[in-house]
Amino acid sequence: MGFQRSNSIMSDHGEQGWTSTIKTHPWTTNFLIVKMIVFCNRICGIACDGGRTPSSMGAILKLVAAIAVVVIGVQTVRVSGEVCPHVTIICPLTTLESGETVQFIPKLMQPGQKWLISGLPANLRIPDGVRRYYCTEPACRSNPCFNGGNCKETDAGFTCLCLGGYRGERCADITIYSLKLLGEKVNEGTLSLASRSSPNTYVLVHQDHWNRKLSQLACQYLGFEGVFATLSGPLYESSSVDAQAEAESVICPPNATNITDCWYSETRVGRINESEIISIVCCPVNQCNITGHPLGLESGALPDSALSTSSCNSSLVCSSFGRLNSVRAWLPAISDQYSWIQVHFESSYIVTAITTQGLNDDDQWVTSYTFSSSLDTMTWTDYLNVYSGSVEIFPGNYDRGYVTHTLARPVVGRSFRIHPKTNYDDCVSLRMELYGYGPLTDAIASLNLDAEFGCNPPVLGEGLGVEDGRIPDSNLTASSYLGAKFKAYDGRLNAVAGQGNYGVWAADHSDNDKWVKVELSEDTLVTGVITQGRDSSDRWVTSFQFSYSRDDRNWTFALEEHCGVRKTYAGNFDSNTHVTTLFPEPVTARYVRFHPKTFRFRTSMRFEVLGINT
Repeated sequence: MGFQRSNSIMSDHGEQGWTSTIKTHPWTTNFLIVKMIVFCNRICGIACDGGRTPSSMGAILKLVAAIAVVVIGVQTVRVSGEVCPHVTIICPLTTLESGETVQFIPKLMQPGQKWLISGLPANLRIPDGVRRYYCTEPACRSNPCFNGGNCKETDAGFTCLCLGGYRGERCADITIYSLKLLGEKVNEGTLSLASRSSPNTYVLVHQDHWNRKLSQLACQYLGFEGVFATLSGPLYESSSVDAQAEAESVICPPNATNITDCWYSETRVGRINESEIISIVCCPVNQCNITGHPLGLESGALPDSALSTSSCNSSLVCSSFGRLNSVRAWLPAISDQYSWIQVHFESSYIVTAITTQGLNDDDQWVTSYTFSSSLDTMTWTDYLNVYSGSVEIFPGNYDRGYVTHTLARPVVGRSFRIHPKTNYDDCVSLRMELYGYGPLTDAIASLNLDAEFGCNPPVLGEGLGVEDGRIPDSNLTASSYLGAKFKAYDGRLNAVAGQGNYGVWAADHSDNDKWVKVELSEDTLVTGVITQGRDSSDRWVTSFQFSYSRDDRNWTFALEEHCGVRKTYAGNFDSNTHVTTLFPEPVTARYVRFHPKTFRFRTSMRFEVLGINT
């Protein structure tokens, strides 16, 4: 392969500057080496009309610029400038294999393109620092920019200037315009999104690249405080989606503060895996209904093989009868605190609530229990109280009805156990249902394992002065009392029997509308209550209602305004354990009442009111 230099150099130096043109003839190597040294003389202060420099500035500054260029496949190299030069390189018209003639353009050779000069003669030495150019077909000729983006040539290739609503290297990333939830519920549903380019067309969201922060941003965009759970699968009706065969993968920058800062880059056309579709539940959850769906115990959707126990009293009262509303119940061989009943799923599930029930035809039930979960049936994790970090003991049943507990922090697992701790009539009898969401893919399940998973729990508050005496005796009154030693002010939390009292409030047997009242000094944000039985005695309140007032005349029962029913809370299961009952949101009150509904042997209560001191 031969190598040939250009055979003519023309130079023109005029008043305003200079122009130097180097012309080349066709050559077989398609390479040209050009080395130019240009001296640019500039006398400080000289005007365009040739005026002189002041004598005090009589020095002449001499600027020397050296340009060394390797040009590959060049037809003309033009060096021009008024003071110091720049280089203009003109590439040849080239006929492609298709027969089309294309004007090639010069590009600066990049570090990874040394193969372009691999055919140069071995004895040709190119100094370090020399800029290397090559001629090539314009990158923008293939229209690489999508969605109307404007292509601009660069040394390394091209860049796309995107229209509004698009972004990315080729304007293929579509920015999010809006979101909505599919389904009948306000705060939960299958997530769908619309783009700025098609604001009225909604598509589903794929789990690729999805994370907990995106769920949080999505819920906040929809007007909620945060995310309760991230789910997978078509858990909700999606008929209102405009493109059900499409699911978009959403990507956000690390500093995104709004879901509309994000975009999606890939459309999955054709049949999609429905288990990989994103659904979310936002906070706060509905305080009047159970959050989640029954997970198949009562309905029988969960097979008997999914239920197991530590032991059974007989085959007639074994694990398969531990389903809610079963004709029988599960009874262990020994009714102690080491027994358990287990539910196992083939995939990961989120459990959000637990409902328990005693025996169908007798007064036997579990009065307290703990709850644990596992992802592998080998390692078990106890459910912990979100405030104290200790193992949560749930108050159980107090009659043949239902008691439901919604978990402040939902639990992710494949296996779940209830561990009875105390019972009524010395016999553990249990039927139950778990509520939640699933099945979940492993990727989605992992998003819900975060320590901050779930909504913020209700405000705990602090004791408002019943226990420590800040509230005087005169502010503690009751509908009745059993005798002079059982008055309302004797029922302060942690009180013990002393001279002249039994350290507990107890109502008269004949009182059919029992209550004990606490008067606070002023309107206060009340967050909940603590109850306790009679010290060292098998007497306590097992269920109660709660009401509050600002004027001691107009009374409101907890949740009555929001849910249309008076909430009955599970109470105590022994004489000394504190049972804390919190309201979904603080209520403003000056007067609060406890209304015992069921009790063990006698209505006996010690108590405290929780709130926020302002």
